[in-house]
Amino acid sequence: MRTINNYLFVVLACVLSMFTACSDDIVREPSPVPTDGIQAYIYADATSITFTASQEQTFVLNVARQKTDEAATVHLNAVGEGFSVPATVDFAAGEGLKQVNVTFDIAIGTTQTVTISIPEEEAYVYGSPELTFNITRDYTWLNLGIGAISSSFYGGAGNMQVFVASEIPTLYKAIEPYEEGYDLLFTINEDNTVIVEKQAVASSYGDYGTLSVEGTGVLEDGIITLSLTFSVPEGTFGAFTETIQIPEI
Repeated sequence: MRTINNYLFVVLACVLSMFTACSDDIVREPSPVPTDGIQAYIYADATSITFTASQEQTFVLNVARQKTDEAATVHLNAVGEGFSVPATVDFAAGEGLKQVNVTFDIAIGTTQTVTISIPEEEAYVYGSPELTFNITRDYTWLNLGIGAISSSFYGGAGNMQVFVASEIPTLYKAIEPYEEGYDLLFTINEDNTVIVEKQAVASSYGDYGTLSVEGTGVLEDGIITLSLTFSVPEGTFGAFTETIQIPEI
């Protein structure tokens, strides 16, 4: 048995050496370098951008090209409401980069999407011919101070910062009450009723996916008592009583 094993080992080693020798003999040709067309591409520092209500509604799109020996015009296509994107970008001979200002006019408190692309016949095969931007125009948030939350769903309590929107003084935001990166928005009406529109409050709950809440409540003596329905994409866990103490208004 030992002799057979030794024989098989020698055969296997020979076969492997043959494959290695063959692979060393393969001549790999370099990727083809395009020489025709404008060879343009686009890029940006970020594609998900949040603006405050007072910031200028504009961002920069970089339009570049590989072939710069002659003057050329790059065409831009844009799909998205509320955005103004130049239809063309002109390059002088020798120019390889243009920074284009994209302006927009969207309502405060909303997020809009625009997709900007270069026609296939003008695009550089090794660059990006298309980008999608998610633009948010946020409210001006005023810090009210430290509040607290008590959750019957999670079975715990903690502190958090609470803000109010300057543009809509009935709109409030509790900072990350359940998970980092997820704030809770709620509206306190003049009659002290409280509304929580459906929104994500955690990236996941176990293996069930994104956790969302929605519900109503009432404000009394600085304490908001909410009946919130907790749900995931597969269904709901039902309604739970959550209380939020807000700083003195």
